[in-house]
Amino acid sequence: MVPRVTDERTTRPAPVPAPQVLLEPPFDQPLFALALRAAFSKSTPRFLSLPSALSPASARRLRQLARPHLQPFDLADRGRYRFAELPITELSPLRAQLRDFAAAVSGLSLSPGSARIFVFARGDYSLRFDDARTRQHARAIEATLDLSPAPGPHGATVYSEGLFTHLPVAQLPGQLTLVERSPQSARFDRYRSATSGGARAFILLRASFPLAES
Repeated sequence: MVPRVTDERTTRPAPVPAPQVLLEPPFDQPLFALALRAAFSKSTPRFLSLPSALSPASARRLRQLARPHLQPFDLADRGRYRFAELPITELSPLRAQLRDFAAAVSGLSLSPGSARIFVFARGDYSLRFDDARTRQHARAIEATLDLSPAPGPHGATVYSEGLFTHLPVAQLPGQLTLVERSPQSARFDRYRSATSGGARAFILLRASFPLAES
């Protein structure tokens, strides 16, 4: 009997594409973003924090994507944490959606920007000096998605504008925060002590969208 020869190109199942990570409805609707513009504009600095923008499954997917790319950062006068620069193909659909949402809420024309994932475990922190060294010193909208698997008892991120305006952002998985940042604004992430969630990590995707050049 002559052995049967098969063509692996036709018999091998096609790979299943990874699902795209996108914002949850109604965050994908332009009218929803427009309806939030008045609330965003009334605060100083301009700010909005919204729950349930990202599903637990999507947050888990992003954490998995970030894991092999994580690298440590540890300079005492700047901060201690891990961060990941993800391939553009993995983040581009979500980053584009975040930019469109931020542009509709703010009423500004925004450039494509950049994004990173940060992991703050027990003992981790970042200082204003680290923010000053890493961010673009231009007017921009900063969009932050909380990818943490569980909530923490204390706010982890604080923005400041000038000497007296302080804006703490509490930790809430799935939360989307938009903050308009001027060249003078600053940000730090509080020290993660045992009383601020123990061994649980605080995980953020931060995207910065500077104003587009006219």
